[in-house]
Amino acid sequence: MTPADETFLQRLFAESRAGLGDAAALTEREAAFLIEWQYTARRRDWITRFPYGSDLIITVDEERAGRIWLARELNAIRIVDLVVASAYRRRGVATAVLRDLQTGSARPLALSVACDNIAALSVYDRCGFVESSRDVMDIAMRWEPSPAVQPSQFHPTPGTPLCWTPLSRAGDWRLTVSAASYRAARHLLDSE
Repeated sequence: MTPADETFLQRLFAESRAGLGDAAALTEREAAFLIEWQYTARRRDWITRFPYGSDLIITVDEERAGRIWLARELNAIRIVDLVVASAYRRRGVATAVLRDLQTGSARPLALSVACDNIAALSVYDRCGFVESSRDVMDIAMRWEPSPAVQPSQFHPTPGTPLCWTPLSRAGDWRLTVSAASYRAARHLLDSE
């Protein structure tokens, strides 16, 4: 993520809050203000809670298609946020991103998802995440790597986006980035 991606991230956040104004009987201007306020508050919270996190942009055919925010925790890599733009949903983008994170990972992956987010729960289930706890609002999920998996030997500096391109019209995806970009995304998955 770079400063040039900020407008995209704001639009992506607003898209994920579609209908907020209708549900709360807000005017369009009031809803826009509330969404901007929520976006800013959430970003500040994540920067405070996950100061060593990586905010990565997912691209498809060189177009911004989503974002993933990863953070190293003591016993896992936390997927703080994974959002795919509506134009790219149901095309296997989120699954491809998760599968790549899992490939070669020697560290568990952890996340939380809203109980009513059926689409995300389906993707996480397909990728082998299991429920570890739940409360009224969220389900905590975890994926454990195979004990035989060896971590990669890369230890780069983060800062470049992930780029995904289709292999076929059937919805298969592959990572097509420079070695530096790939290493930047993978640095959180390597063992200490």
